[in-house]
Amino acid sequence: MSTLSKKLMNDMGIRQKLKLNKKLPKGGVASTGPHKVTFKADKEVVGREYKLDDGTVKKDYVRYLFMENGEEKVYNTKKFSKDGSLNYFVQHFADIEVGDEVILEGRKSGLVNYIDINKVSGSTEVQVEDDEVEDEGAPVEIE
Repeated sequence: MSTLSKKLMNDMGIRQKLKLNKKLPKGGVASTGPHKVTFKADKEVVGREYKLDDGTVKKDYVRYLFMENGEEKVYNTKKFSKDGSLNYFVQHFADIEVGDEVILEGRKSGLVNYIDINKVSGSTEVQVEDDEVEDEGAPVEIE
């Protein structure tokens, strides 16, 4: 991205998405590798509709703001899992403080996509299911 484009995006408060997985041309997803990021903030947002197993339609997402290589990036995840419980990604970030460094990496085990969350200082690997791949579309705004 050119310097002018970065300046315009920053002026408009638009942040690039943190892409942990990418869609493959013939279907499926592939990891973009490990991302060492610093957790900056999180907040609830309204997003696209998704259905839970009981047929309930939700639009609740949690948006995370990270710093990666000097750039602010956002990552959105559904607030609820398909069974209606609080998403494991959200649950695990309850134990991570603002300013903590974590390594996030998209992984795949059989048909299940998940995100490994590793706190940089003295943590263990946590497997978190994430059945959604971020859209390749436009960057998102964060307030």
